[in-house]
Amino acid sequence: MKNWSTLLFSLSFISSISLKAQFEVEASNGITVSRQGGSIIDNPWSGGLNSVQLSKFDADFDGEEDDIYIFDRQGNRSLVFLGSSDGSTVSYHYDPAYRASFPAMTNYSLLRDFDCDGKRDIFTYSPAGGALSIIKNTGSSSGLNWELESEALLSFFDFGSTQFTTNIYTSSQDIPAIFDYEGDGDLDILSFNVGGSFIELHLNRSVETSGECGLDFFLANRCYGGFIEGDEDNTINTDPVDVQFECGFNVEDPRSVTKNSRHVGSTILTLDGNDDGLHDIVLGDVGFENLVYLENSDQANNPDQILGFDNQFPSNLGDEAASINNFPAAFYEDVNGDGVSDLIVGVNATAGAVSRNSLHLFLNNGEETSPNFAFTTTSFLQEDMLDWGRNSSPTIVDANGDGLLDIVVGYSIESNEGLGTLPMLALLENIGSTETPSFEVIDENWLDISNTLTSADPAPCFGDFDQDGDIDLVIGLYDGSIHLFINENGYSYSGELGLNGEENLIPFSANPEAVDLNNDGFPDLIVGEGNGNLNYFENSGSEGSIGFVLISENLGGINTIQSPPFFEGRSAPDYFEIENEQYLAVGSKSGKIFVYEVKNTDLDWCEVPNGLHLYTTFDTSPLGLNTKPAIADLNGDGIPEVIAGLTTGGLELFMGTNLLEGDQNMQHPGALEAVVYPNPSEGILKLDFSESEFSLLSIKIFTAEGRLVFESKNIKDEYNLGTLQAGLYLIQAETSIGLAIARWVKK
Repeated sequence: MKNWSTLLFSLSFISSISLKAQFEVEASNGITVSRQGGSIIDNPWSGGLNSVQLSKFDADFDGEEDDIYIFDRQGNRSLVFLGSSDGSTVSYHYDPAYRASFPAMTNYSLLRDFDCDGKRDIFTYSPAGGALSIIKNTGSSSGLNWELESEALLSFFDFGSTQFTTNIYTSSQDIPAIFDYEGDGDLDILSFNVGGSFIELHLNRSVETSGECGLDFFLANRCYGGFIEGDEDNTINTDPVDVQFECGFNVEDPRSVTKNSRHVGSTILTLDGNDDGLHDIVLGDVGFENLVYLENSDQANNPDQILGFDNQFPSNLGDEAASINNFPAAFYEDVNGDGVSDLIVGVNATAGAVSRNSLHLFLNNGEETSPNFAFTTTSFLQEDMLDWGRNSSPTIVDANGDGLLDIVVGYSIESNEGLGTLPMLALLENIGSTETPSFEVIDENWLDISNTLTSADPAPCFGDFDQDGDIDLVIGLYDGSIHLFINENGYSYSGELGLNGEENLIPFSANPEAVDLNNDGFPDLIVGEGNGNLNYFENSGSEGSIGFVLISENLGGINTIQSPPFFEGRSAPDYFEIENEQYLAVGSKSGKIFVYEVKNTDLDWCEVPNGLHLYTTFDTSPLGLNTKPAIADLNGDGIPEVIAGLTTGGLELFMGTNLLEGDQNMQHPGALEAVVYPNPSEGILKLDFSESEFSLLSIKIFTAEGRLVFESKNIKDEYNLGTLQAGLYLIQAETSIGLAIARWVKK
């Protein structure tokens, strides 16, 4: 079984030969942020939310399912909010320490207890495609832990003359209902068929056959509820003639199981809306803003038959209909701690949908099986975090000249007038001190740039481009254009910036960074773009004039495309220093943040093998898509902090915790060099060293992303590593006089 356990948060900067500057960071809520006027934002650094799936569970093993698990399919992020109550109200506090314990997942992730051990397990989209994976919760009071139980959940199909076992189909775009249909304790599944018009009921017979909860499914009805959902809309057809024509080939004996009185509270798309003991269905569809309620009815010889529907749910059970753009998904969980489940409506789409105020809450003032829903808010959890919509791009700068570092964030938001996506800037001023920073959201529409700029995804950077002693503003946009705002006792728009005497040299997704790369006293521009490379424009201007000349379209040979599955790079550079050593961090579409040592002005740069893994390795806990790093020492301790923007429109904070000068155990720093050969090779690895009077203790091999793939204390003349995938690897040899580091390419 695969095993995912809690990992440490660290990042190391290692040169190709010896360990150089290193610093460690830890995901944190440690810097306070307030709204204008002084009220504290509870969860400012949780990164924002877009396409939310919500489950309650016991994250801290205190015996109460009072915590919230969020899976945001926009970036495939896992977040945990710990619940607490003062006796009258329940509040939720984002705890980033739980992030790294969750495995990498895509499309959907729901927590349900399949084995009745009191701990909710993960039901998620299978990497095999078109199926469900089950990941068992093996955690304890010492921390969350997960083990793969089933990569593709199977079910037995019996069509009389034809019998077979295959996976339970789930589309990557859908969210199945996973609940106890029969009331026998184990979990059953409703999922749309391959065609997407009928719902299949897969019953779990593990309790009946073994006496224990488990995973033993059979197809009980491939046309559950006796209805057809429209192919191109969300209409519901219950005409028996049409249903029989479209779904005549059913299982041999479509089962109807007498349901017990046992209550099932944790459902996604099913609930008992009228206290008749039957599971009614709530559907949301792509391209629509409403939820459709399908009332279940027991008919003689025709159980579980949908006879009627209401496309204004939950107005039939409350005071107004849900409306959210687009592809709504409904969840039924108790979020206010009164013991009765509430209705939460999120967005299931990852594009072309609302990205702000995208988690609606209807509190249940009725009973579990006869709810009375009251609309409460359009921004459950979001109202207590920094969430500006989509594709946040932070930069750290002293914007008001008071000597403290502030934050300016570019972001995109949907226009209320239906005019598409608007570019915006937010200004967060530092109202703390050099040792204790604290930010206040001063203006969420700073400079009102949407009146001037028309494309989305603004990426700001600052520099004294006209050499008049103050900082000017440059903004890159998704359409590839770059715009200049000159600071003359306030910022005024100066027009699109001509690069190399031309406009729109960047194909799309321009992400500029200002840095004096050639040390001539004038800020140059490094511009990331959608194709993943970096463009270097040298400042050719003079005092009072601004001009840029293209020097390289492939700065440092850098490209951030990680295909498959990401065929865009969307490189987003940020320049920073550690103890007078220069580095460039580059965010990307994939979420990985690359790091390069700026060695000299000849553009001969060195990639840092371990990158910038803010949640250990991105193989196990992705930060999210479209990352943009901003790195600076915010609290004056000499260790940089990292603020990351991402596709969900918020920010995540990582506090620098430790700065290392190098390996303290190395007796001859810089003298020990490891040579690996053949390099590249098809799998044979040999080691040679510049020193002979030492003992080789162990060898470790890491991927370029920092993931350990080989470790041995069995010292040999050569190693056969033919099973490793082709790519770049970091070889770390531990010896009696220190560490030796080298790179090796597997063909």
